[in-house]
Amino acid sequence: MSGRSMNIVDANLSVLKERIEGVKMKERLERCRSKEYYGWYYQTGYVDYKHKRDKKHVISPELLNLVGLIGGSIGFPIVFGSLLLCIVSLAVHNT
Repeated sequence: MSGRSMNIVDANLSVLKERIEGVKMKERLERCRSKEYYGWYYQTGYVDYKHKRDKKHVISPELLNLVGLIGGSIGFPIVFGSLLLCIVSLAVHNT
């Protein structure tokens, strides 16, 4: 390649880099002005905070499963023990 075509390629490459930087800066500014920006420059996990707030009042299935598991593990021995005591008591009093 000759010196002149090399200079044109370098000039085009520098113009392209400048345009890419300009587009990146424009995207950053648009992102900062959008509704997703809440004061700090980071991606928020809960963009739809109203939906998250409304969802807090509904009992989740995970909570129901946990309550059922705890209730079952406590309630089953109590009910089984009570029935066993009744059967033993009836057996002792009838003999």
